Amino acid sequence: MKTICIAVKNAKLIQRYLLRSGLPFILAGRENVRVILLAPEYEADIYRDEFQHEKILVLGMPLIPPAGLVRIADICFRFLVDDRFFIRYARYKHARGLLSLPQLFIKIVFIYFFSLFPGLLWFADRCFKYAASFQKAPDFLTALFDTYHPDVVFATSLAESKFDVPILLEARRRGIPTAGTARGWSSIGAGAHYLIDPDVWLVQDQFMKEMAHNTQYAPENRIRVTGFPYFDWFTKNEFIIPRESFLHSLGIDPQMRVILYAGSGEGIVEREIGFARIFEELVRGGKIPSDAVLLFRPHPYQATVLLQSTVFQKETWKHVFLDYAEVHNIKRPDDYVHDRESLIHLMNSFMHSEMVVTPGSTLFIEAAAFKKPLVALAFDSDQSVPYWLSFARRYDGSHLEYKELLRSGGIKKVSSKDEFARAINDYLEDPSRDAEGSKILYERFVAPCDGKATYRLANELLTLVSQKKI
Repeated sequence: MKTICIAVKNAKLIQRYLLRSGLPFILAGRENVRVILLAPEYEADIYRDEFQHEKILVLGMPLIPPAGLVRIADICFRFLVDDRFFIRYARYKHARGLLSLPQLFIKIVFIYFFSLFPGLLWFADRCFKYAASFQKAPDFLTALFDTYHPDVVFATSLAESKFDVPILLEARRRGIPTAGTARGWSSIGAGAHYLIDPDVWLVQDQFMKEMAHNTQYAPENRIRVTGFPYFDWFTKNEFIIPRESFLHSLGIDPQMRVILYAGSGEGIVEREIGFARIFEELVRGGKIPSDAVLLFRPHPYQATVLLQSTVFQKETWKHVFLDYAEVHNIKRPDDYVHDRESLIHLMNSFMHSEMVVTPGSTLFIEAAAFKKPLVALAFDSDQSVPYWLSFARRYDGSHLEYKELLRSGGIKKVSSKDEFARAINDYLEDPSRDAEGSKILYERFVAPCDGKATYRLANELLTLVSQKKI
């Protein structure tokens, strides 16, 4: 019996993005293959409840904090950046209280230092990874490997230095083939370095392949583009509800044209609500057609706060509709029935909208899977805030991912409410206006999106099983 071990920390993301499309069941369905889901102790029961199969075993284990040289390497990796634009991102994190002033100063010094000496960042990356390889596995981890003898180990989040990394290191010491991925499309970039390189990188799209090669120094022949298992759901036409029924369920006249607003996730309720006010004013003022409505979808992490906001509740909206469907969403990873319902709702929100507008969100990528026009709100609605806390700074070049999204030509950036109105009117008049840019965006950040990503991922792991040295 061959054993595939999958490290699965952070259930609220890993389940939705990598597992719920069927990966464990596809693998366990193969003859002479069993699957071990290795989870933190506090999440093991969540996985046991959802992935019940005679050949799927869920094991819990404690986190393994880095120590000694590994801890030093883990800390130093946070400063391995040679892109001077990243200073802007560091200043933003300082403004939000996520980076202390000494840390900001050190980061700036390191960025300038590495940018002055080409090749030095690669050398430092290799040195720290070599130092990390000396981490000794705790007894419970070696006992687990001795008991279950995995043939392949797959890390679903290479950034997890307290979980996925020590598991991969132990697999490497034993000569077991390893595979690894980053959790999402924006997880590999100039500011991300990992303590270990897997034998094979399994990435979602072409952009992640470029980042794995350019910033993680992974050889191209060790990178496989499988597609995003999460997007396999988006190809299931049986989940699409007739437009009339879906819009009626939201209280929207099916004759109206729907613009989907996606919350930013930064928890700035008043600024988010400001975009709703602006839209309402633009429609009432005749600057946007009267048959247009805004479906206001809060970010899942801020939905409850926004729904409780008296500012939103006291407004009388005629052209803005609040979407209540995503209040829980991925905040409740154990409720996979509810999560499936939320996902179906999101799919229909995309399908039945004319375009998606957001000050910045992963929904750029998800909406691109549905080939919808995209508008980036690079201003702060009707609020006045410091630049380093503004939505505009996302699009000044400091965020590599957003810079590359805009470079595709598939997203229209707007910097004022007048530009906002113009973009909406342009796309309502001609949804294919930026079709060439949308195609580039799709091919680089979404494709392949054919419903087969989970099978491709499974096949890559099964291929590694056959390559294990006896």
